Amino acid sequence: MVGEIRVVVLERHEVARLGLESVLESAVERTPEVPAAVPDGARRLVLVSGGDRDDLTSALSVTADGYVVLRDVTAESLRAALLKVLSGQMRLPDDVTMYLLDVARGDGPDGPGGPTVMRPLSPREDDVLELLVAGCSNQEIATELGISVYGAKRHVSDLLAKFDSPSRSHLVSRVLQARAHA
Repeated sequence: MVGEIRVVVLERHEVARLGLESVLESAVERTPEVPAAVPDGARRLVLVSGGDRDDLTSALSVTADGYVVLRDVTAESLRAALLKVLSGQMRLPDDVTMYLLDVARGDGPDGPGGPTVMRPLSPREDDVLELLVAGCSNQEIATELGISVYGAKRHVSDLLAKFDSPSRSHLVSRVLQARAHA
């Protein structure tokens, strides 16, 4: 299978972009079917920073044949996504699918269904959410999960965006209310 593909990276942070470029080069080097140079009209795979509404809105503004949300990207998963798009199969992660369904239903912050809750969460996000519900600080989350405080803050920030919550307490309140009604 020989094809051409253009990879569009939607990442605000330079360090993350540079790291992603390295992973992308590695995936392409191990995939002889993926050429390095791509002309216009090639298939497009969009790599989107996160699963929040702003990131997904930006990603969906680009004409694409597939999408990958970066939080779980490895060289191997990126290689698999490249091959899938090259073979004509649509690559659509759950975050993107849920966003599209919410938009189609009119659900979301401005729609009749209220705030959008992006699901499913990654296993790490589930861990962080449980620690938030338990009342842990960023430092306690970092210690419990064996990650940096910066990493804990990033996960908390991602969860706040996913649940469209302005604060940790609001997020915890929503989670507890949802559990009470489940």
